[in-house]
Amino acid sequence: MSTYTITNGRLTASIRSLGAELCSIVDNATGREFMWQGDANVWGGQSPLLFPVIGRVVGGKNRIYGEDYPMPMHGFARKMEFEAESVKEDSVCLLLRDNEETHKVYPFNFELRILLYFRQDSVVMEHKVTNLSEKDMYFCLGAHPGFFCAEGDILRLEVPETLTLRGLDIPADLLSPAKKTFNAENGTIALSSELFKDDALMFENIRSRSVTLERADGSSVHVEYCDAPCLGVWSKPIYPLRYVCIEPWYGIDDATDASGEFTEKPHCRAVAPNATFAFPVRITPKA
Repeated sequence: MSTYTITNGRLTASIRSLGAELCSIVDNATGREFMWQGDANVWGGQSPLLFPVIGRVVGGKNRIYGEDYPMPMHGFARKMEFEAESVKEDSVCLLLRDNEETHKVYPFNFELRILLYFRQDSVVMEHKVTNLSEKDMYFCLGAHPGFFCAEGDILRLEVPETLTLRGLDIPADLLSPAKKTFNAENGTIALSSELFKDDALMFENIRSRSVTLERADGSSVHVEYCDAPCLGVWSKPIYPLRYVCIEPWYGIDDATDASGEFTEKPHCRAVAPNATFAFPVRITPKA
């Protein structure tokens, strides 16, 4: 495993080759670290890459073009070694290609690139999925960055809205078919460990195209995620709250009544042969 660090003078960001996991965003003037740094006693991750599924799949397998394939939770990309395709002072591109191991769980030929670069005072983590197969390729794709926070911090939506909330059927570790309403009419979600007592908040068809983590000390992290239809907000319910994950997704966990057909997964994407799907996430920290 290697770690690649880039800088634009104001910010420094780092990403690991294992899982293409974003692991640091630092404000150079203050030395402030915004990314959760992992703690095995709380949560050891930092920003796992979710591909080609989100969460768990019904029966532990997907049906793709008539064949069943076993699939681990959140897919396989987060546990695979990416190669460095390009490394510069202010950008890096990591690449995962299909191989013998991926073909055991996912039948497609593909290239998955994670590009890390700067845009003004922002860090951009761009996901690019290229289909090298002869058929349409189906996949889900999600970011999972964790940021330092504390009890009482606020998550501010781009627009006030009433959100559609999906919850887990805990014994099955799959989504309950029922949909609930989560009221964020004032445009904010108050963060606390208690908020996550029933696991992640999983919002479908969210209208806000960005959210901002507003901290009590005046610092913030603004996350923009294009047209991703789902947003997960998660932390382990351990008091006091120490981090929160802001997770834009194309796709969502399987529900208990899911068919198992990959093409029927809510919000999954299809990319034609030799085409590329791009999903940039723009993170703007303020110390």
